[in-house]
Order: sequence, then C-alpha cells, then structure tokens
Amino acid sequence: MAIIISKDGQNFVLSEALILFGASLGWLIEILVSPYTNEERDQFSTYVGAVATFASGYLAAKADDLIATSLSPDVIRNLSPENTFRIFSVITAAIVMLLYTHAVRSYEDQKRLKSKNVYRASWRMRR
Repeated sequence: MAIIISKDGQNFVLSEALILFGASLGWLIEILVSPYTNEERDQFSTYVGAVATFASGYLAAKADDLIATSLSPDVIRNLSPENTFRIFSVITAAIVMLLYTHAVRSYEDQKRLKSKNVYRASWRMRR
C-alpha cells in the first residue's frame, strides 16, 4: 500500500519507517504492560513510573496545544492522502503489534504454566 500511495522512493521509505515505528511502539507498550516474571514486573514498574512522571508534567502541558492544532478543521482539510495514510498506518501497526505480542505472550505464559504443573504432577506421582 505504501508503494501505491507514495509518489517517489523517499516518500516510500518515510512511510515504511513510520509503519515500523508504529509496530515497535505497539510491541514496546505490550512488553511493558505484560511482564513475564516478578523481576520484570519490578523493573517495568520503575520504567512506567518514570515515563508517567514525565508524561504527566511536560507532555501533558504540550499535548493540549498539539491536539488542538492537529484536530483543527484547517489542518484536517489540508491533509494529503499520503499523510493520512501515514497516520492511519502508524496507528494500525501499533494496534496490530499490541494484539500480536499480547497473544504470543499469553500463549507462552499458559504453555509455561502447564509445563510447570505437569512437572509438579509427575514429581508427586514418583513419590
């Protein structure tokens, strides 16, 4: 799709880079939201606390102006098809990667728990 919407090679590369950024962002958010172990949970809570502090202060002050400007009728009317594609591509890639990472981590977690329970049950039977 990026090939069709892009007018030249440079715009195609930018579109692809933004899609990769969205996918990476979705992956990172899901990894931080669903840690495997207690050690990861402790580490991630520290990271999330630092990001939340930054976001609640600096970003909250700047985000209001950015959102108001971005959603103004003039800006929306003047969006090119290429930029509209990029915005939706970043959002879609992030959501798809969030869902994919969640599914993989949930499946692996269930698989890991089952293998521990099978091991414990077999150990109890041997006794």
